[in-house]
Amino acid sequence: MMLLAFTYVQGQDKIVTVQKDTIFCKIISISLKSIRYEQQGNNRETVSGSIPMEQVKEYSLVPRMQGTLPAELNRRQSTPPPVYSNRQQQRVPSYTPVKQMEDPFPKWRIGLQGGGSYIFKSPTELGVFAGVDAYYLTSKSFGVGLKYSLHDFSIHTNVFNYDNSLSDPTYNCASKTEDIYMNYIGPSVVFLQWLNEDHTLRLNEELSVGYLYYRNEVRFDPNQYVPINPDLNKIEYNYLEEVNTLGGSFQLSLEYYPVSWFSLGVNAGIASAPLTVMKITNDETSVPRLINTWEYFKKSHIDYSVGLHFYF
Repeated sequence: MMLLAFTYVQGQDKIVTVQKDTIFCKIISISLKSIRYEQQGNNRETVSGSIPMEQVKEYSLVPRMQGTLPAELNRRQSTPPPVYSNRQQQRVPSYTPVKQMEDPFPKWRIGLQGGGSYIFKSPTELGVFAGVDAYYLTSKSFGVGLKYSLHDFSIHTNVFNYDNSLSDPTYNCASKTEDIYMNYIGPSVVFLQWLNEDHTLRLNEELSVGYLYYRNEVRFDPNQYVPINPDLNKIEYNYLEEVNTLGGSFQLSLEYYPVSWFSLGVNAGIASAPLTVMKITNDETSVPRLINTWEYFKKSHIDYSVGLHFYF
């Protein structure tokens, strides 16, 4: 049996049970039926308890000045504890000393998020964001877990190309469509802070670093003039851009708890990844292309969403 020992600032008395468990405490009173005592809990508050005398094998008191003990204890301090045979002790029910327990809190949190996202590549184009996460809460204010998110952007632009092959140089317009997908998964940590005493509002910060897969499906209108692709060195109406890299994200959320096991929140976050080398692929070949600093910045995005969180 595990026993939680308490330390009392004014000294320690000792009670030994018939199960050979030891209780360190301050004895308040002793009667023929029970011993009452006090212990100091984890938060330094006083916790009272008692133990039936038939479960006491022996007890001892630290030296006290005369008159500091209660009168009832002074009268009974010399009363020897009863002695029981082994057969009697086996019939005595087990006893667990009183201990101060920490307030219980949910250990697991499952979250679902959905909303919009702006990619810096085209701020006027709104994308779709969806995510799910799972955290194990090691304390009331901290947790570790796993995070997954998906971003989908569809961007339509007109590209003007300068053609000097003719006697009169002209500019041609081509319609370009980009379907961008970003899949992210990685470990994450969360920090939680209550904002009121009723525990209905909480502020959370989430930080994550993990794996990012970037995919961009580029299409041109075949009925329009399309320039030569500088990476593939040929005219391409459709090609694919891909990157596998390390990414990271930060999210801030405000949660409202209508009940203790469920919350509704609003979230805002930012994510980025060092996209330094991109693979350009068509039906016949695949070539790498270095990404400059400005293009790397254009792959970052800002998210906003609503979230549902379940605690258990």
